[in-house]
Amino acid sequence: MPWINQLDPKREPDLHRMVQHAETTWKDVLGSCPDQVEAVWRTEVEQGPAGPRPLLLLRLTDRVTGRSIPEERFAPWDFGDDERLFDRLHRIWGKLLQASTHAHLERLNELIGQIPED
Repeated sequence: MPWINQLDPKREPDLHRMVQHAETTWKDVLGSCPDQVEAVWRTEVEQGPAGPRPLLLLRLTDRVTGRSIPEERFAPWDFGDDERLFDRLHRIWGKLLQASTHAHLERLNELIGQIPED
């Protein structure tokens, strides 16, 4: 499973550990499909009313169809509850599966259209 953690462990050690922890949960979510998905994590700083706060962004890409879904944003507290993290990653996985299914159906329709009529 391509799990790409773009966080610098020296500059962002706490956020880096959160992503490492999420990897274990992610493997549980994917089950038997770990090589099908590329997960890329990066950070972003959001300016809020209380000042800047770090966010983690996750981008998933189906390696079979090449389809991706928009980046999902995680706050540090999203990693504090394993059940909530599992549910969130599971929903994101579902979004990617839906996008991938549409890609497969589009391709199938293309192939069906190429079948000569008798």
